[in-house]
Formats: sequence, C-alpha cells, structure tokens
Amino acid sequence: MNKKIIIKAFQGKKTKETPFWFLRQAGRYLPEYQKIKKQEKDMLSLFLNPE
Repeated sequence: MNKKIIIKAFQGKKTKETPFWFLRQAGRYLPEYQKIKKQEKDMLSLFLNPE
C-alpha cells in the first residue's frame, strides 16, 4: 500500500482506496481479546464476523 494514502486518510482527506492496517500482536494477552478469540475458529472468521 502506498504510504501517502494512509496519511491522507489520517488527515481526513478522501482517498481512491480504503486504507487499513493490521496490528498482529496488539492486545494478545488481554482477557477481552482471549474471550473473542475463543468464539471464532480462526482469524479469518474473526475478521469476517461483524459482531
């Protein structure tokens, strides 16, 4: 992804594409994360579940 796109989005400007970022290890140890993780069979299911 072009870094300029995410910077524009942070500045509140419109972008052609929707930027996203993924923090792989953020909060792994938190009880809230562990609870959510147990509810899904894998990470893809977790991401695709709107709940």
